[in-house]
Amino acid sequence: MKNITILILFVFSFHFSSYSQYEWTVIHPNPTPKDLIDAFFVSDKKGWVVGTDGLIMFTGDSGESWEIQHSNANEAMWGVFFADDMEGWTVGWSKIYHTSDAGNTWEYQSHPALMGDLMDVFFLNQDTGWVVGTYKNMLKTTDGGESWTRITIQSDDWISFNKIFFTDELHGCVVGGDLMYPNDGLVMISEDGGESWIEIPTPGQKCFNGVYFISQDIGWICGYEGGIMKTSDGGATWDDYGISVNKLVDIYFYDEMFGIALDNNEAFLTQNGGETWKADGLIGATSSQRAFCPIGDSSGVSVGFYGSICKTRDRGHTWENLNSGYFNTINQLGFFTALDGLAIGGDYYNSELIRTDDGGYNWYEDTLVENGPFYLLRILDQNCYLLNISSQMMKTNNCGASWELLDVPDTLSYYSDLQFPNENIGFLCGPDGIFFKTIDGGATWSDKSLDDSFDFCAVYFLNENIGWLIDILGNRICRTLNGGDAWTFIAPGGNPNSIFFLNDDIGYVSTWGGYLFRTVDGGDTWDEFYSFPQGVFSKVFFIDQLEGWFMASHSLYHTVDGGLSWVYEQYFEKNLLSVFFLDDHYAWLSGMSGLVATYNPIVTIDEHKTKYSSIQISPNPAIDNITIEIDNETDHIKEVMIYNIHGQRIRHLPGLHETGPFTLNLKGFVAGLYLLYVKTEKMEKTSRIVLR
Repeated sequence: MKNITILILFVFSFHFSSYSQYEWTVIHPNPTPKDLIDAFFVSDKKGWVVGTDGLIMFTGDSGESWEIQHSNANEAMWGVFFADDMEGWTVGWSKIYHTSDAGNTWEYQSHPALMGDLMDVFFLNQDTGWVVGTYKNMLKTTDGGESWTRITIQSDDWISFNKIFFTDELHGCVVGGDLMYPNDGLVMISEDGGESWIEIPTPGQKCFNGVYFISQDIGWICGYEGGIMKTSDGGATWDDYGISVNKLVDIYFYDEMFGIALDNNEAFLTQNGGETWKADGLIGATSSQRAFCPIGDSSGVSVGFYGSICKTRDRGHTWENLNSGYFNTINQLGFFTALDGLAIGGDYYNSELIRTDDGGYNWYEDTLVENGPFYLLRILDQNCYLLNISSQMMKTNNCGASWELLDVPDTLSYYSDLQFPNENIGFLCGPDGIFFKTIDGGATWSDKSLDDSFDFCAVYFLNENIGWLIDILGNRICRTLNGGDAWTFIAPGGNPNSIFFLNDDIGYVSTWGGYLFRTVDGGDTWDEFYSFPQGVFSKVFFIDQLEGWFMASHSLYHTVDGGLSWVYEQYFEKNLLSVFFLDDHYAWLSGMSGLVATYNPIVTIDEHKTKYSSIQISPNPAIDNITIEIDNETDHIKEVMIYNIHGQRIRHLPGLHETGPFTLNLKGFVAGLYLLYVKTEKMEKTSRIVLR
């Protein structure tokens, strides 16, 4: 199962109509970099987490592996609740989804029209439940969500209900606060199953995020400014047990005395019913926590931003990460092969070199390359160049098997850009018109600097002679035809910050304002070609005269007509900072919080690893049926699964015992690309299949 959860994160692509359309897929951190908002576990092994981009993930092995059950960039899930190990609900952007088969399928449940988000869902049993949200939205069902009734609340329209809890079919408590003013909190109780509500004044009246009752009478709430309050009379009155933190996001009590409250990164524990609280260490690697879900008498899971999933087995005293990865910013990256790559992570002034050997899925610190830390990395074929602030360059010509230390001019501690169009010719640029050239692979450098009226931020050379520099001080593009001995200058407009040339004539420049300029005469003239909504940290890159991408901030745009039109291809939750094309078939993006995304229109990384498997799939492309064959007569096919391009499992055949050939009927499937996962007693394989 673990392999499948990895595979559904990889890229699917194939030819539609007359051009290739690629989907970039986030593959790091694992199992997701998306913000997680809520969790629900029905046992130590089985649980669900939900979050942004409509994400619903399931684990059946205590978090060892995760299966994406639902994902939609136009949705967000804020709450999840399961009545048993099969029946569950999740809510978010004005939507309610329901499953009766442990999440294998999620179906939309219709409800009265409403404005705003649905923040929380709570069920007493398979029939009776409530949903609450912003703008005082509250819904109730008594038939498992087949129908929902809106409950009218007499309060300010700007109230958000954040959490709801019922101890039985009559007694409930809902907490929240003003959407505009977090210090204006709200606590309401009901004694008639939520048909009517009584607002209860509380000390301090802070906005509340969490509520939990251990009995009909005894309960706790938590919220902003460390607000913790306890009731012993079913919510009629509340006593203040607050602590000195900025905001508490959730609260739970294992028994009347032992409780846990979460702020952004810490667990606060009490062993005396909330009289005193003690912080007991950080939760997770990097992120803000958003919810806590108990498991049994002593365990629990906390989820938060950047895919944080953490588990405690001792009531919050210690925590282990169920997610993995490198969570610092990945500023630059490059790859020698489809699997082997290097990157510079961390802060610009406190960086570290990290490495991957599985195509970007996992990253670890590289401790073998000496003379770091490095601030600039460039890879070309088998060559890699690393700059440090001590005016030194580490260089390899064999994919990092061995390294050579070379000096670079000590004019600057930080150069803006470095490029090697081949293994001998290289260029360095920086502020104050600094520009150097090497023709011997970096052993020696010749000074070809201009005067200090120039501030170079980027260099792009096609070969030893033809190249361009971006001067951000004069907003100019500088062009040379003789390796930097002489230059011509032109100001295309805007504030250029990224440059890319396909050949001697066709080139593109992006600006901080989101403008894209194009030249067809090598840079003698530039035309404003397109305008994007943003241009911060923008980069433009093409793989041929028709297909290219524009990257800025969180967004990626795609063109297949040379830039005449652009499709808003993808939004990423973190800022994008770097892009690297190994060739026309492999590419990676990197950004904040360890974000790495990739596409590969030929094969997945897993297919590389199972290249010599004896599982054969044919025909491919197929029309109605495919045949699965295994070479080993003593082996048996045990399980088959099919995933669509959104990572959703759409067919599952467990419990098989087939020696093959095994025919799989695909009639009724929409034409397109799918992932086929086959598991035998001795091996497993995942393959792309195309249906016509």
